[in-house]
Amino acid sequence: MHTARAIHDPAVIKPEGVAFCLECGEEKVHCMVTRAALIFLAGCFLLERDYAKVFGTYREDIERTAARKYRLEHGRCIRVTVNVHDLAACGSELGVSDDTPATV
Repeated sequence: MHTARAIHDPAVIKPEGVAFCLECGEEKVHCMVTRAALIFLAGCFLLERDYAKVFGTYREDIERTAARKYRLEHGRCIRVTVNVHDLAACGSELGVSDDTPATV
């Protein structure tokens, strides 16, 4: 089962994190990466205006984690929340970037 970025549904910044969609065949999976997960990736406190930069920097890792979580649920859910635990569980696969944290 192949999961890909939903091209026609851009990511949306929300106070609780970033909402985005993935496509799995004909099905659209609504996903959310939590604020805490974004802070974990950045390594420092973030303001809402910083979420987009962190999400953009780690988007592939976040999407890969969401797809993995979706597959582990055997496609039973259409909403996936990526939290700190999910990212820490696949920590060895996470990339490191000098693009974050955003300057405050």
